[in-house]
Amino acid sequence: MDNLSNEGTHRRSNFTVGERLISCLSVVLFLSLLPFSVIGALVYFAARWICGSSLSRSRPSLSVTVFSRSAQTNYAWFLAQLKGETFKDLVTEAKPFYISNSNRYEFMDEMYKCNFAVLYHTKNHGRINITNVTDSLYDEELKNLSDALGKEKVIVLIDDLDKSGYGEKMRILEMQPDIKDLAQDMFLISMAEKDDPKLMEDRLHHIKLIMSSGPGAAAGPIHESNLCTYLFSMIAWLSNSIVYIMSVSSWQHSLSMCQCFRRKGALSEPLLV
Repeated sequence: MDNLSNEGTHRRSNFTVGERLISCLSVVLFLSLLPFSVIGALVYFAARWICGSSLSRSRPSLSVTVFSRSAQTNYAWFLAQLKGETFKDLVTEAKPFYISNSNRYEFMDEMYKCNFAVLYHTKNHGRINITNVTDSLYDEELKNLSDALGKEKVIVLIDDLDKSGYGEKMRILEMQPDIKDLAQDMFLISMAEKDDPKLMEDRLHHIKLIMSSGPGAAAGPIHESNLCTYLFSMIAWLSNSIVYIMSVSSWQHSLSMCQCFRRKGALSEPLLV
């Protein structure tokens, strides 16, 4: 019995030292990671001081040209939207450019004056023949725009369609794959959509989202919420790490005590009999 008691005391003494060691390591871990939180806070306040009002407000930066072989009257509605309320915080300038077989040099010059291009086509021309098909209208122009501005800064807009659903879009892209390869996206506008303000608003917001996601958009301001999220994430991670370490320590302590009592009980039973 004396040997058992000594052994139990020795085990508890050893665990107490181990528990203290784990607690010390937890404190050391916390102190070693604390500088990262401090650095995050310094970055946050420095960003506020340097950027000032840009934290809550971004500046528009897109100069958009709508390129087409169609008359400007066909897409005047879209130019008006680009200059209107929906795009005012993204587009600084929106202008048309008529493509003909005789203004190649003017086309090349205009291509480098803008930083975002919309290639417009209307089905009122008879059919959808952008590229990759017989008598396609924009084989060279689409490639030129993509090479000059980058795929992310070019979209294709097809207007006056009978239907503009996902199936129709996939059918066109399958028949004319260069659109997918050379432009960021293709948008289909039906006549019914233009007669429905709600549908038209949804489509315009989708176009705006795609235009703002490309590298041609304004370099986004430093958002206050992102820095706050970082700081809170760091604090939560530190806290969770320490709680986890201490919970493991407590669990090990409880397990050791249970094992000790079980051994004492097992050795005491023969003596009671």
